[in-house]
Amino acid sequence: MHLDILSKLLTLSINLLHQNSNDFEDSYQFFKNATFSVSIACFGIFIAFLSYKPFYSSLQNLNLLNSFVKRDPKRILLDKIIYLIYDWSYNRGYIDIFYSISLTKGIKGLAKL
Repeated sequence: MHLDILSKLLTLSINLLHQNSNDFEDSYQFFKNATFSVSIACFGIFIAFLSYKPFYSSLQNLNLLNSFVKRDPKRILLDKIIYLIYDWSYNRGYIDIFYSISLTKGIKGLAKL
């Protein structure tokens, strides 16, 4: 039977309806491998969630401050700087904009001198 590459990839390599004697061992091996793979995927999703949209940034929009914790002005300034950097990197902080501002416009400015 002549099959092309796509047909070979789309056909199942195992028969799912086949019942054999070591079914428990096969399902144990499958769940062991699946648990490890799914846990790695969930860990990656968690890292991406923290990287791209941290939980604290959605709460900062509500301007909720804990009244039990006294915050010193240095910490408030640091929070504003962190929020500014996060906002810049989330919306506008692309390397091509930095490249065009620093290198291209800088060289054009030096060429005009």
